[in-house]
Amino acid sequence: MARATESRGSEARREIAAAVLQVHLHHIVAAISCLHHGVPFGVSRFSGTPGAGFYEHANGEGDHHVVAWGPEGLVALEHNHEDAESEWALARDARDPGRYLAKAPASLSRLVLEVTSWGERLATGAAWLSSGEGGRPTRGSSGSTGSVGDYFLAPEVALRERGWLERFSVSRGQGAVALRLAQKACGGRAKAVSRSEEATLLRTGDGSPPDVRHVEAAVRMLAAVGLAWPDAVTRTKLLANRPGHAEKVALFRAIDEDDLEGVRSAIAAGASPNAEHKLSNQPPWQLEQTALVFAIQRLRFDAARVLLDAGANPSRVARRGTGSPLRAAASTGSLELCLLVLERGADLKSAGPSALAIAVAGGHLAIVRMLLDRGVSPRWNVPQEAALVELLARAGETEWLARLDLRLPDPHELIEVIGSHLTLTSEQRERILAERDVVTLARWRSRARTARTVAEILEEAGPLLWQE
Repeated sequence: MARATESRGSEARREIAAAVLQVHLHHIVAAISCLHHGVPFGVSRFSGTPGAGFYEHANGEGDHHVVAWGPEGLVALEHNHEDAESEWALARDARDPGRYLAKAPASLSRLVLEVTSWGERLATGAAWLSSGEGGRPTRGSSGSTGSVGDYFLAPEVALRERGWLERFSVSRGQGAVALRLAQKACGGRAKAVSRSEEATLLRTGDGSPPDVRHVEAAVRMLAAVGLAWPDAVTRTKLLANRPGHAEKVALFRAIDEDDLEGVRSAIAAGASPNAEHKLSNQPPWQLEQTALVFAIQRLRFDAARVLLDAGANPSRVARRGTGSPLRAAASTGSLELCLLVLERGADLKSAGPSALAIAVAGGHLAIVRMLLDRGVSPRWNVPQEAALVELLARAGETEWLARLDLRLPDPHELIEVIGSHLTLTSEQRERILAERDVVTLARWRSRARTARTVAEILEEAGPLLWQE
């Protein structure tokens, strides 16, 4: 009996420790977000130790949650403004967040008092974990627990499946560091950020350092969970003082802010018009870009011209990025930008096919026509060819449909491809079904099974599809 009770006690301690680890992880992910983006997610405050403490987090949009823990268990209370039955009209002391914890075990009363007396005393749900009678862990919840329920999941599930990384705009590599740091904070190992962890935390695309003020705030947040990062500010300043770095950052910020004089000044100060960079305020999935692509994607027409005048390569693709200036221009739907980079010498042979694919996907007909007129070949796979056929057909571009030599690998799939991607109107379908010329229909069906190009299909199907 004693051994069974001891075993249950160990199980309860493990479950409580796992939930407390999740609280540490949440705060550390928020600290990493602060490191790169300032504090756009409201407030994240941590006090205490892995043994007993209190955590509050507000996202700046009306949602917040608080967590209290100790040897007896863990209690979490959350407020989701979308699910809230508003109690704002009531005086603070008249609000009743405790109703969501009415079924919590009496052993958690101290923790319940902590979370229900905090702040504005607004709540839409609660969750708890207790060491229970005889050391047997017990869980419970009430109301909406979308946020606090995450504390009872595995770390990898919370980070990826529950969207912590996306919510805080933190990369997967930085998320892995956050988990290691949380384990350090809750364990007996050295509680300091290592050099390899530091390199990952400070990385922003091409290695540009974050704002020193953001670093200082993140260091304070990490210190709250017992993690030391003594060299953070020094290392950040060293990175910021690399030759040419300040000028490059100034160039990209001027482009971002549509400051044409700032663009000219940065180039005059030594920034290369072919510089590659990623600003610290861009999301973690964004790869670095050339200055010209960066300007084009933000529709900075004048900045793009200044960069090209200063010698920017109209075909250059960032070393660790993707997409040419022509492809970027096609994605914006701006025919003017496409023509600008082409007039300045963009390589149509290498960049044309991907630019055409992007223009088709975006429905940018004017760019599609221009690229086709310049001889760009639309030889892709079947879905992309079908998308081009649909775009041209909707625009009534029957001449182009007949001229294009779209190779389709399997003649037996042509009927299905044309029917599913051409978006025939009900009138066109009825017209085909009502066609009494059996010979014409038989020839069309036969040609569809043997033809190698869309042009050959349209030779037979065209009179049925496009007649007024």
